[in-house]
Amino acid sequence: MGSKSEFFEPGRTYVLADALLAPEIRTVFECVAVAPHRQHGDLRAFGFAGRLGNPDRWSSVAFQEAQWSKGWADAGPTPVRSAEPEPEGSEDQDPEGVPAAHAGTAPIRRGTLVRYHGSVTDQHGLYRSEPCVCQRCAGEPDGPRYVLRDRATNDVAVRCVRRKSVSLAL
Repeated sequence: MGSKSEFFEPGRTYVLADALLAPEIRTVFECVAVAPHRQHGDLRAFGFAGRLGNPDRWSSVAFQEAQWSKGWADAGPTPVRSAEPEPEGSEDQDPEGVPAAHAGTAPIRRGTLVRYHGSVTDQHGLYRSEPCVCQRCAGEPDGPRYVLRDRATNDVAVRCVRRKSVSLAL
């Protein structure tokens, strides 16, 4: 099983750890995206849910933060599904091991929900971003850097974050 997190994460698969159900009929959730609700601001995880024992019956779902506490276990990365299988090792990666497709380059707007996957590994997770305006980051040749704030407390968690160290959580 994967690492412990505070909410569903895009690109990961979860199994509802219901001790009363046989493992082959437990609910499985493949998280595709996470976004804040437009009115309430609470997080929603969007993806597909089904049963381990019945892979042909899947539904589109959106789970709220309250559903996270029901006991979901991280089962690891969601398998890549496409019409044609991707050749082994064909996905480019940056030096931090993040697939290039996820390491965006476009600037991020203030307040956007992002996933931090940079070098400060104990801070990996979901944050609200804003441009960093410190002396060190002013005129940075690699583009703008960011301050990441805790979603609940709005406290600064990580400063001077490079764009390649965050992915949009949407």
